[in-house]
Amino acid sequence: MAGETREDALEIDDSSSSSASQDECTEAPSVVERRMAALEASGGGDVGGSTDPVSSTAASITTGGGTGEDRDDDDEDDDDDDDDEKGEEEEEEEEEEETAVEGSKEEEKSGKEPGVKLHVFNMDGVEPAVGLRLEIIDGDGVWSAAKILRLVADGAEADDGGTRRSIEVGYDGWSAEWNETVPWPSDRLAALFTYTRATCALVDLRTAAQRRPAAKHRSGLGAWPCCVQLRAPHPGSAQAAEFLGAEVRVFVRPYLCDEVEPRWLHVRCVRRWRVLSDTYVDTFRRDAGWIRAYGEAQAAIRRGAGEHPKHTPFQAGSLLHELYRAEGTNGTPQDQGKLVRRLSPQAIRAEEDKSRARQAKKEAPPAETAMRQPGAGAAERAAAADASR
Repeated sequence: MAGETREDALEIDDSSSSSASQDECTEAPSVVERRMAALEASGGGDVGGSTDPVSSTAASITTGGGTGEDRDDDDEDDDDDDDDEKGEEEEEEEEEEETAVEGSKEEEKSGKEPGVKLHVFNMDGVEPAVGLRLEIIDGDGVWSAAKILRLVADGAEADDGGTRRSIEVGYDGWSAEWNETVPWPSDRLAALFTYTRATCALVDLRTAAQRRPAAKHRSGLGAWPCCVQLRAPHPGSAQAAEFLGAEVRVFVRPYLCDEVEPRWLHVRCVRRWRVLSDTYVDTFRRDAGWIRAYGEAQAAIRRGAGEHPKHTPFQAGSLLHELYRAEGTNGTPQDQGKLVRRLSPQAIRAEEDKSRARQAKKEAPPAETAMRQPGAGAAERAAAADASR
């Protein structure tokens, strides 16, 4: 037909196919009835219990898979099962999401970064007590000195069968709003000076007014003996190193100074340690308070504290140079936080080359030297004397 469209052709095909299927359905019952009659005549018994595939097909055709009510009930049961399965899947997904969120929070607190080896609690055998000094890592991956302020009992059972405990920790130099409650033990805690360091330095504690040229007197506060606390990034943490590189302040504790409390100061205010015979501190020796503070710092140095080095130990901002930092995780705590500069890779290679050269020189066989024969050259000297005559 000329005016026939694609949709009309589809309708014609559907009608022809439907009529064919109706013919097949009308012929089927007669065949089935004859088959059932033959089975009954032969004493085949119940059709539903027959194992004959033809009889099974016949039963399914005649019964239509059960009555309409049975089919509705089955459909409802299937829908209920599907709803139950969907509900269980949704609950599992919610639990997985909650677990992932909690895990991310813990990782954020511990400063975890991909590819960075984590710290493992290294204070086994230490009993937590109020006033105990230790180190704690924050969410930026920075290790800071801290102190236990309070012991907290959770009431929950620990792995060893005892009662699980927690501690309230206060960061050095930070207000109480930054205090944290941490389980004991926890991988966020480390023994003091595992990563952080401390030095004895002469620090300019003067105010801006005291630094003005109009101030005639030279106050001892311009180079007061102090303990300088140096935070450290977790080994391998680029985020923590970047943070400290941008932070230009360090926490300073003056020795025996009633005028100035511990505070954060710019790294430019921190100067190297000097001996009393140095002409730089000659003027300060007239200050009795300065002398007492200097003696206190000297006592700390004798106990193992380190002196602030002549050349700046900072790589950028308040970030310690990598040769002063802990080389890896879970190292041995540095005694009194003393700064110990490791050899650079270039210096290590140079030392190894020198050592190999010395060893090769020792193992080399002695060089053969030509032995001068006794009287060698006497004949030449005699001949030269004769020729001169």
